[in-house]
Amino acid sequence: MHRTCLAAAAIASTLLLAACGSGGETTPEDGLTTVPSEATDDANLQDYSPNALASLEQFPQPITTQCVPEGDQAQYQWFRTDRTLTIDPRNTDRMLVAVERLGIFESLDGGTTWKPMSTAGIVFDMAKPDGTACTKEMFQILFDPYVEGRIYLFFGGTGTVETGEWQARGAGFYVSNDDGLTWTLLTTPSMNVYTNSLAVDPFDPDTIYAGTAAIPATNTEADPNEVWVTDGMIYRIDGVSQGGTGWRELPTGWGQATRANTVWADPAVQGRLVLGVFSSPRPAPKGTGLLAGWYESLDGGDTWTSMGTGTGHGISVVNPAISADGTRIINATQSEQGDATFVSSDGGRTWTKLAEPILYAVFDPHGDGSAAYGIRDVQLSEGPNPFVKSTDGGLTWTTVGFLPEAFKSNRNNEGPVFRQAMPSKVLPHPTDPSVIYVSGAAGMIARSNDAGATWTMLTTYTDFPPFEVPAR
Repeated sequence: MHRTCLAAAAIASTLLLAACGSGGETTPEDGLTTVPSEATDDANLQDYSPNALASLEQFPQPITTQCVPEGDQAQYQWFRTDRTLTIDPRNTDRMLVAVERLGIFESLDGGTTWKPMSTAGIVFDMAKPDGTACTKEMFQILFDPYVEGRIYLFFGGTGTVETGEWQARGAGFYVSNDDGLTWTLLTTPSMNVYTNSLAVDPFDPDTIYAGTAAIPATNTEADPNEVWVTDGMIYRIDGVSQGGTGWRELPTGWGQATRANTVWADPAVQGRLVLGVFSSPRPAPKGTGLLAGWYESLDGGDTWTSMGTGTGHGISVVNPAISADGTRIINATQSEQGDATFVSSDGGRTWTKLAEPILYAVFDPHGDGSAAYGIRDVQLSEGPNPFVKSTDGGLTWTTVGFLPEAFKSNRNNEGPVFRQAMPSKVLPHPTDPSVIYVSGAAGMIARSNDAGATWTMLTTYTDFPPFEVPAR
């Protein structure tokens, strides 16, 4: 089956899964979910991991339909793409993107045309008042830099399958070991399914570090005292090639409404990990007192220390850019701490505050690693967002062009809100320095063929083909 086939065809035999599945169990030794052999022997279940089966058995089986934003979502977060736009480093004509409410899509011609991607093994749910379901928010899609054919996918949602809340069904962290044909849910029912950052161990690619959160079980009608973590904000998952053979919650600590927005593994120093923490003012338990900022481990996550105090420390980490060697970091904080952006040239130990905020930044994969691209945050009345470039690691920036009019960052939230036009990612082409992509909400993708000077809109949400996923 080709990876771009419709999900309906990929899983047509699984429509009666809820009726035929048996309950899953969590083994006390390793925390992995197991399913009795009579269930796994059923050919109808072959595309599903044990953890996905546990989710399917816990929740009802709604039909997924074409979905549009409802209520205040139409004014706030509209068909988000987050950081999912990505390029296959081994076939640079191939791109993937996930569009909230619409699905996961693949392009084989550099983003010009898109087709639905196979979703065999993925559990969908974003409940609507009529009981149907939509594709929920997806935070990231990442190609494994070390293992060919391995792709990672982060689904939105908080809590765990055990909460009995619809937002948890299907949320979590998936891996495909066959280049996107089928997917395995690595998040177990006893883990927090809110995972949105990842580091692959450079010295053992079968081990990964997934950043999670200490936030309530759901975004609606949630008990704020349920945070679903005990020791910390990062899951170490082993045996990825076998669908996950075990996991451990690393003792980073956790604090009030914190998220591990960035996890980075040093390719030059075995066992060195860096954690960037976001903290929200939302009421929640204090936990161990972990605050926003940057933390470091030198022993594979067994112990952690803060990377410093003073200017630039204790600032929420939202959309950071980290250079390939980890020496340069741009913390584009996006409306946190007064829209400030901080830059470090020593791996996060000291910081410089920029005079003007950068909405999103990324280091250029070409050259010596000191160049970066970014989007400057502006008010709606100022017109299009400037596309900017730095040649000194983010300390100074020069405007090289302007994004298409369709993108609007809406600095300072001047009304109307227009969050549905927010740009969310800058993606340089891995081999052609003249080609750069920008994606954002409303399913928008734009491409520049002259290093950011001019831009062409490739898609909005109306350009993606229908993606009907039947109940499983």
